[in-house]
Amino acid sequence: VTCTGQYAGLQISRAQDWSGYTLLRFDVFNPGDEPLPVNVDVRDEESLRDSGWPNRFGKTLYAEPGASRLELNISSLKCNQKNRLIDLSRLRSVLFYVGKVEGTKVLFIDNIHLVKPEELQAPNSFAFDFGPEGSPLFPGFVAVTDRTLHGQGQRWGWARRQGDARHRRGTPEALTTDFVRADGEFRIDLPAGRYRLWLIRGDNGDWGWLQNWSRRIIKAEGRTLSDETMSRPEFYSRMLYASLDREDLPGDDVWKKYILPRWKEETYEAQVSDGTLNLEFLGDSWGNTLNCLVVYPVEHARAAEGWITRVNEAREANFKRTFTELVPADGKLVKVQERDGTTTWKPVEDPTQRFHEPTAEERERGY
Repeated sequence: VTCTGQYAGLQISRAQDWSGYTLLRFDVFNPGDEPLPVNVDVRDEESLRDSGWPNRFGKTLYAEPGASRLELNISSLKCNQKNRLIDLSRLRSVLFYVGKVEGTKVLFIDNIHLVKPEELQAPNSFAFDFGPEGSPLFPGFVAVTDRTLHGQGQRWGWARRQGDARHRRGTPEALTTDFVRADGEFRIDLPAGRYRLWLIRGDNGDWGWLQNWSRRIIKAEGRTLSDETMSRPEFYSRMLYASLDREDLPGDDVWKKYILPRWKEETYEAQVSDGTLNLEFLGDSWGNTLNCLVVYPVEHARAAEGWITRVNEAREANFKRTFTELVPADGKLVKVQERDGTTTWKPVEDPTQRFHEPTAEERERGY
């Protein structure tokens, strides 16, 4: 693809069925010395009837200089503005393109293919991704909403309907971008035995709101697994002012520095004797924003935890493909918010709007 200031790209226009797949993956080579925004545009039959921007799916990824692999979670593609999901069984067009750029830019695209999820291959094991209906589903997980109820042939679910499920736009990746605010009991039918639980309870917040709670509790089979409290001073130090003394520097590993501490992994064990694992989430439900839960027999821990390791590697890779650090070398670029929610760096002609020129002391610190 050669782009000379205007849009240029590659389009596949034919009927396709992507149901049963969870990832769109493709290789790129960027011969330039700065990242290039690669836009992916997906349209189904309904999109063709109303071809405007709101009625199709769009996402911007970034091709780093050199060779790299990009991927897009296609499990729940929501239209840009209309409240509907793209019908993966009736796709009609997929477009890869580079937007308006300065000068001439070249991008090579190759090896476009679909990927099926890797399932958790351990007997009597389950992997749940919690969130509202239609929110992104992480590959290899089963979707659980606030309305997924246990019983009547359903081996897992809530004892009663939960009050809230949300999808936070702009959060790190598909596994933690959504949650069910747990307030009650979650049940899983399992044979008698000892099981290990791996879960994440995190919320990126919304606008100026940060996750806060006074007490949150997890119980399994009536036994307390976790009982945490957070006072107001602790909320200030752990959440509101957590980054007060941190200096953001070029090259920081944002995943390790900011994402992992916010979405902490928790591991517990529980004994099942009556054919059902009963998990209770008590206390302040804003502390029990349940993103995901993996349950597996202790005797199959090696296989299950190897799978979890690969899940975490995929989460990190997904985040780092989406989050791209762009550091202007000459102080003549400014960050611009685009219509689709993405951000790009663009040249600034007004010298008064250029970046702050770092002092010698700031350069010494790595600015």
